[in-house]
Amino acid sequence: MLTYRRAESEGVSPLRRWSWTILKVLEIILIYKEKPAAIWLRAFLLIYSRIDSRIDVNKIIWGIGMECKKTATESFIELDGGYKLFTKTIGQSNGNPTVVMEAGYGDFSNAWDKIIPEIAKLTKVFVYDRAGLGTSEKSPNPRTSKEMVKELNELLTKACLKPPYILVGHSFGGLNVRLYTSEFPIEVAGVILVDSTPEDYKERFLPTMSAEFQEAYNKQFVHEGTYEEFMESLNQIKQSQRHLGSVPVIVLSAGKKAHYSPKSQALWHELQKEILNISDDSELIIAHNSAHYIQHDEPEIVISAIKRLLQK
Repeated sequence: MLTYRRAESEGVSPLRRWSWTILKVLEIILIYKEKPAAIWLRAFLLIYSRIDSRIDVNKIIWGIGMECKKTATESFIELDGGYKLFTKTIGQSNGNPTVVMEAGYGDFSNAWDKIIPEIAKLTKVFVYDRAGLGTSEKSPNPRTSKEMVKELNELLTKACLKPPYILVGHSFGGLNVRLYTSEFPIEVAGVILVDSTPEDYKERFLPTMSAEFQEAYNKQFVHEGTYEEFMESLNQIKQSQRHLGSVPVIVLSAGKKAHYSPKSQALWHELQKEILNISDDSELIIAHNSAHYIQHDEPEIVISAIKRLLQK
């Protein structure tokens, strides 16, 4: 296992905590604009909790005008539009960030089965099936990263899982995790990208592979969205590129990819290394004995990365 470290992390500043408070108040006002009394009570509680830390504002704030799924380990949560997504929450937070896991293209929550038990000993773990996958219902929204990020944000809110989160994304799920962090940077305590898809995959990597590989790749988009929607997701990442500052990012790169020549494998690592530029606190770890599913082949590497972010 080879590691490449870019920078040291920094603590969460008071300014960042206050920024999160202000953004959350604005979010509440947008969501509950039809309930003025509830708006101001929530805003007051959020601000007062900064003065008196003994107030558990989240226990109070979610109890006003909002129905939450707090107790069930497995549940279906209905999103705007009338469709329900399967969710699973395991473990207790113990004061740590909740670990949110985002599966790859066409995969669902059981993709993380080898990771969940160990991490759930330390903190709360949240997994789910994206719309149209597993036991979740289909969404009327396009199957692009931008729409999936909106759905995940609504899902976490309705599941009453307060920030900050550590986001773990595999393959295509890495695109969603990156976009979520760009859209909601104050909510994210750390990011782990598990052999995630680089935004330049189509232009820089795919042409280096055999014609047979490219044909099989282009025909795979039947499980979750179309080829065009997948490519739109790559474009959305490019368009939303926002430097994440000191948000820690760990990039895991598979070192034993199927059907890869030595040249292609080296290029894959190079593209993964370039992702480090999104944060001042980033690190590349090469899983030499793993194919694409590092969480299956070397789960201990993923578990170790999550534990390290929990300790920051």
